[in-house]
This record gives sequence, structure tokens and C-alpha cells, in this order.
Amino acid sequence: MECEELRNLKAYKREISQICDENLPWQDLRGKTILITGATGLIGTYLSDVFIQRSMIYGDNLTLILVSRNNDRARRIFGNEPNVILVSTDISKGLDIRTKVDYIIHAASDADPVSFSTDPIGVVLTNFMGTLNLLNSIKDKNDIRFVFLSTGEVYGDSDKIKRESDFGSLDPNSVRSCYPESKRGAENLLACFKYMCELDYVIIRLCHIFGATFKKEDSRAYAQFLRNAIDSKDIILKSSGEQMRSMCYVSDAVSGILYAMFIGESGEAYNLANRDCITSIRKLAALVASEGNVKVIKRPSTEQERLGFSKNKYSVLDASKLESLGWKPKVNLQDGIKRCVYLLKSPNVLSR
Repeated sequence: MECEELRNLKAYKREISQICDENLPWQDLRGKTILITGATGLIGTYLSDVFIQRSMIYGDNLTLILVSRNNDRARRIFGNEPNVILVSTDISKGLDIRTKVDYIIHAASDADPVSFSTDPIGVVLTNFMGTLNLLNSIKDKNDIRFVFLSTGEVYGDSDKIKRESDFGSLDPNSVRSCYPESKRGAENLLACFKYMCELDYVIIRLCHIFGATFKKEDSRAYAQFLRNAIDSKDIILKSSGEQMRSMCYVSDAVSGILYAMFIGESGEAYNLANRDCITSIRKLAALVASEGNVKVIKRPSTEQERLGFSKNKYSVLDASKLESLGWKPKVNLQDGIKRCVYLLKSPNVLSR
């Protein structure tokens, strides 16, 4: 089953419908054009489906410009959708926006450990140069809202709950810092463009987002755990698993992104995390193993794998600021894992 078949499952459609029914000023989108980078990723796919359903069921008459590096995947997933324009490009090398755009949701990023350890330069270029290219393409237009998906990793290493005003330490001389440092740099670009060009933007600092729409090559821990569980293989834990993480199921994450997009104050950053989804990596592995009826086995990591591991042992975000806009996550960790397993057990979902 390819991703488009996953999108036809009733359970998946039901999640999309629930987001479409959120109490948001959807009327602001009618007849508008939304550009989404990273449109075939975990979050980009889900966001795109929400807008497609809003346009189809509620008559919002949206035009979507979906940007992805993988044209084949984009065509498989969205090729038959009306009012969708597919753009295949690497935004780190430039993007020429000629169509009038009302919203940009910048979700393109290499966010998995393998990319951090094998292509750190590419990670930096996508996050920093990709953002710069997008901003340069709209610097003379002040009627576009720019939504930037950042990361809680920008807070660096500290042993306390992170709020939007907090920042810990990052080692700029570490290869693994390619991800958080380039996200930090991209956030600063937004602030500079607001100062110089009156850019209207909001930043969403994401915790660890999980869901069934991940790519088959995704090397993040939860994706590896789910793949093994679905294939009836034991889950491999390659660290002590003591690291604490805020997590959030993808439907709640997309809902939170929309709250920030519609209601968030220009120039502000918002943490996105579910207080009911705080867990250790070890407990996450055990939960997925239980759902998949497999075991958790410890195995030493390779030096290459360790290069991609986060050094932050306590990555817990306070999302009170986003919640103050009216956002309320609905899916706890166990329910989210159950949903993933249910969706992924449909034959061949992971083949995409």
C-alpha cells in the first residue's frame, strides 16, 4: 500500500476531519494560496491533506503549492488532487515564487539522525539557505504569513523544562549541532527580515512528533521502533534509553501549527508539545513493543550512529503559550502509538 492508500483509510480520514472541524477562523483561507515546503514529509503530508479536505468538503477553494525534493513521491501522493501544484526542487538551491502566495508553511528539513551523521552540510543548507531563499523570494511582499517549523533542540542542553524565553548551551564545533544551530540561524533570519522588510511570521518549536505518515527511510527512534513492530521484529535499543522527551501525535501537532498560523502573534515563537506525551526512549520502545507483541533488545550503536544521536538528555517543552491560543492536544502517548500501529498494519503502508 502506497501513501495514497493510507490516506483512504477511514481512521486516517477521521483524524483529518477532526482537525478540519477545529474552532479556527477558516474563513480567512477562502480563495487563498498556501505554499508548503517538505510537503511529502511526516507533517507536510498531514497538513496538505487537511487543506485538501477543507477545500473539497467545505468549499474553501484553496490552491496548494506543494514543494518536495522527491517528485515521484509527491506525484504518487498528491498527483490526482485538484487545485494542487507540485513543485520538485531543492530549496537550498533556490525557489522562484511567481504565483501570488498568501501563506508559506516552511516544513522542509532533514530531521533524522542518519542525515545528521552522513550529510550534516546538507542539513545546514536546507535549514539555513532554504529559509533564506524563501525569504528573499518574498522580501518585497508584506502580505504573506510565514510559518516556520523549528525545533525544541534550539534550546540546547539543559536539565529543565524549556520555555520560549529559555536557552541552554549548544556546541557549534560539534557535527551534531548542524540541526539545532541551523534552525537557530533560520529563526534569526526571520527576526532580521521582520526588522528590515516587515515580515509577518510565526515560529513553532516542535518537540518529537510521531505518526504513520513518516517516510520509509526515516531513521528517528520512533520510526525504527514502529517499523520493527509492524514487521514482527524485536525492537533494537541502541542507547540506555534514559533520555526524556516531549512527544506529540501528528494530528495534534498539525492542529497546533494551524492555531499558531491563524492566531499566533507576529514575530513570536511557540513551543508545541503534549504534556501527556512525556516519556523516556526506553519507555517508548517498551510501549511500541507491547503494541506490536515483540521484545526490546539492547544492542551497541556504531560510531556512525552515535554521531547522529542528540546529546540532550532532557528535552521537555512547556507549551503553555500555544495552549493560551486555545490549542488543546487530544491524543496521549499510548493512544497515539495504537493509532500508528493500526494504520501501519494495513498491508504495505511502509512501502512508500
